[in-house]
Amino acid sequence: MANFQFKDGHIEQQLNAPRTLDEVRRLNEQYYFRLCNDLEAQAEAKAEAQAIAKAKAQAQAKSKTNRNKIKIQNLENELQHKKSTQDAIQEDVNVANLPITKLTKLRDDLLSSYNNYLRKINDLEQLRVLQTPNYISEIRALDQQLTAMQIDISKKVQKYQDLISIENSTYQKLLVSEQTVLDITPNPPVVCSPSAKKRKLFESDETESEFSNIITVSSTSDIEISEVCPDGQFVKLYNKGSKELALKGYELVRTTPEQNVSTVFKFHGSVNLGAGNWLTVWSSTASNQIYKHSAGSIIMDIQDWVVGDLMATILLNPEGLEVATHELKKRAGFSFTIQ
Repeated sequence: MANFQFKDGHIEQQLNAPRTLDEVRRLNEQYYFRLCNDLEAQAEAKAEAQAIAKAKAQAQAKSKTNRNKIKIQNLENELQHKKSTQDAIQEDVNVANLPITKLTKLRDDLLSSYNNYLRKINDLEQLRVLQTPNYISEIRALDQQLTAMQIDISKKVQKYQDLISIENSTYQKLLVSEQTVLDITPNPPVVCSPSAKKRKLFESDETESEFSNIITVSSTSDIEISEVCPDGQFVKLYNKGSKELALKGYELVRTTPEQNVSTVFKFHGSVNLGAGNWLTVWSSTASNQIYKHSAGSIIMDIQDWVVGDLMATILLNPEGLEVATHELKKRAGFSFTIQ
């Protein structure tokens, strides 16, 4: 702009100077030619500047685009890396959550079972509350029945004892009358002394009565043979001590001089005889078995107690030593039966 002002001022000075018409025309042509050249030069410069600016803008845009592409690529790479990392972390989380899931399921199952048990407990508690009065009533009724049965049994026992007393009295009177008729004087009963432990089991006694069995009993321990059935139905043991005794390994042996056979019964298993208690060993064919197998009664499987006029019953301990003996000698005209 300053260059144009300078040129306009210089041209105006030349125009204002005195000139001829030809000089003025020539100067105008020169001025026009120069002005055209200047305009063309300015237009070219402007076009070149615009082209440069455009090229620069394009270069800048392209550079910016490239930078954006690089950034986008970097962002995509970073995103892919983060995605891979996230997938790996998610996989680790899934692996870590697997036992947690199992434990959670187990916890849920346990809670469900616990709730079920609680419901069952509540149901049972309600049932107990509802049925307790019934049970109490039944127990009281059973107690009353038991009391009535005990009273009835006591009455029956008393009646049975009275009958036994009457029977014994009648038998005694009959025995006395028979002795009077036969003119027989009974001998006093034989009492076993401690020295009887060493006597022979089959030793005869000249003072025996014709109408009684002679029984000799001895014992070197707390167990004694308290009773033997003359008909061979049973053998009864009694613990006269203050402690329970185990009979495992003990043997009961029955012999008679009239026969060459004997009966041997060996106690097996955990057979115990309490203090002050009896234990009855029955023959397998005994007709008066009152009890089945129990703590106070045993039935031999296939054996029977051998019988004779003179029977010796021996109790041997597990070492084979005699600890109790029982000798029974029958007299003619006497028999024994359990009622």
